[in-house]
Amino acid sequence: MHTHFFRLFSGISFLLLNAMSAIPGFAQPVAGGGAFTFEPVQCVTEKQSLAIREDLVASMKWLKTKGVIGDINMLSEVKFEWPVRLSSQSKDPSLYGISNFVDNDFTFPNKLKDYNCGTRTYDQASGYNHRGIDIFSWPFQQIRQEQGIVQVVAAADGVVIQKIDGNPDKSCAFCPGACSWNAVYVRHADGSVAWYGHLKSGSLTSKQVGNSVVTGEYLGVMGSSGNSTGPHLHFEVWTDDNLTKLVDPFGGPCNALNGNTSWWKNQRPYRRSAINKIMTGSAPPVFPACPGLETPNEKNVFAFGDPLCVTNFYQDQLSGHQAKMELIQPNGVVWNTWFHNSPNTYSSSYWYWNPWFLPNVAGYWKYRLTYVVTGQTVTHTFYHGNTPPVVTLKPGNWNDPSVWSDGLVPDINKALFVCHPVTLSEDRFIQSLVVNEGGQVIVENGKKLQVTNMVLEKMHQRVLD
Repeated sequence: MHTHFFRLFSGISFLLLNAMSAIPGFAQPVAGGGAFTFEPVQCVTEKQSLAIREDLVASMKWLKTKGVIGDINMLSEVKFEWPVRLSSQSKDPSLYGISNFVDNDFTFPNKLKDYNCGTRTYDQASGYNHRGIDIFSWPFQQIRQEQGIVQVVAAADGVVIQKIDGNPDKSCAFCPGACSWNAVYVRHADGSVAWYGHLKSGSLTSKQVGNSVVTGEYLGVMGSSGNSTGPHLHFEVWTDDNLTKLVDPFGGPCNALNGNTSWWKNQRPYRRSAINKIMTGSAPPVFPACPGLETPNEKNVFAFGDPLCVTNFYQDQLSGHQAKMELIQPNGVVWNTWFHNSPNTYSSSYWYWNPWFLPNVAGYWKYRLTYVVTGQTVTHTFYHGNTPPVVTLKPGNWNDPSVWSDGLVPDINKALFVCHPVTLSEDRFIQSLVVNEGGQVIVENGKKLQVTNMVLEKMHQRVLD
């Protein structure tokens, strides 16, 4: 599907850093970051595509003889919901974006046209034109795959007509020879079939061929199986009894397959500018070559004198888009404000400022990012001080105020968490999200645990997803 590489912009020549406080010993942080870009690789060869469709047609014929699926219902209009979601363990506003759409120019090579008349797609000299939508995870693709954070769900009601599992899921290039992905194929009442490809091995739904699924039902975890160079979902749609008609779910002026007719219940904008994640850390994140696990360097508890790095991650950040950053003291007074104007247009990007050295003011600080053009604001809470308070949880549920001995209690109405070290008095049930200082999940819903030095982080209300 896609290979990624980074362009690191060092220095601050393109950054607007304003309102620096006149603090003795204050040092302006170094700014850096840039694009997370993708090199397309053919997801499915023509030979593989033909073999898949022949297999699916045979499966549908067999299921019809069993009375599991019926003839095409021309009155049943399929409209898709978004086929990706974040698990309940995630505390981020979003964790994905789109790298490639369907290629609606069927000539080649380098003859590209997506549904919106842009070139956010690819073809190959072999004659392959991209036939699906590639939805990738961002940031920390490899870690999110390991954690099962980015899940693939059914875009519409239907019947599972085939599923393939057990293939390696850490591909980093076009794999030689016969290389198969892990995938689920769902047939809808109107005869169309959705392909959900590149899933993580062993993560697929327990539903078997012939079982029904409903819109939003779990199908698997986003992975990198088959011809792939990073965790992503390849979502492809075919229709008619012999699966000879390709569908581009995005309706638009250059859609050569189904014109302006959108197959989405609510079609997303071509460029969907949003914040995917913000974080504080000990240093900038490190992104090794695929399939190495990234080093986020996330940190939420800082002693006096510790360096502080703040990092923002975006999807579809456009040239000139401005972001406003603020570091806010425990008393609510803004300690520092600065701005960043995006120097280019990126499908995915990240920017960091490192190191900040905060004044010796102990308590719960906030890092706040406002994406000016969209009005989206995300706030991250962290602790600064040599002796952070420790809160003991008594048996009970996290959202019951009586289980908290000291410190700030989570906001039950908004399902927000407060950042601080936590100890548990005994084994107990945790309901909902629990993450440690590195942002890694300690426990899933309903499991018992006994853990010390746990840090609960604020869960941001997700926008657009």
